[in-house]
Amino acid sequence: MRRTKPRRSVALWAFAVSLFAWPALTWAHGGEDHGEPRKPVVVAGASPSASGTGDVYEVLVKYAATRPGQPMALRIFVADALTNAPVAGAQVELAVTATATELTVVAKAGSSAGRYEASVVLPLEGDYDTVATVTLGEEVDVVPLGDLRAGMVAALAPSQTAAGDAHDHDKTAGSWWPLAAAGLALLGLGLFGGWWLGRRRPHAEVRNA
Repeated sequence: MRRTKPRRSVALWAFAVSLFAWPALTWAHGGEDHGEPRKPVVVAGASPSASGTGDVYEVLVKYAATRPGQPMALRIFVADALTNAPVAGAQVELAVTATATELTVVAKAGSSAGRYEASVVLPLEGDYDTVATVTLGEEVDVVPLGDLRAGMVAALAPSQTAAGDAHDHDKTAGSWWPLAAAGLALLGLGLFGGWWLGRRRPHAEVRNA
């Protein structure tokens, strides 16, 4: 006497149901929204800057992270290149250039010696080559400063960033858990169905003739 092989219907049933359950479980995780690539940021509490040293003067420009088309506040510091002493009473102009953009910015004296203030609107995102011209009496010094950048976004404080990440996580979790639950339910149904078919259809015994 020998036993026949177990019927394949049990295995096929479980396999078929798992095919429906697996995409639901996989898509539930893959559907997370990871967002768009982030723009360059500056650390909270810090300011981007551009600086340079000419034959006579040193010039430092600090500015706020600003989106294109919005006024960008500039704080300009002028010092003697040899002594590093603040230079007061100078005329300070900035030439700001990029493709199809040429701007001239005239600064005014600030609240302390060697400090000047100005504002500029950069129309497009990107880097703008900046050159300072410092005039004091008969002395004129042209100082290349490098680039001002439009389009940087100020970074949030750590507490704000953590709160935003937690909020995004909650939104993501709420969007995929129903799919995961449906996938698990289908998988459980497949296992139960296989078990039930196995009980109702025991292995048949076949006698050798």
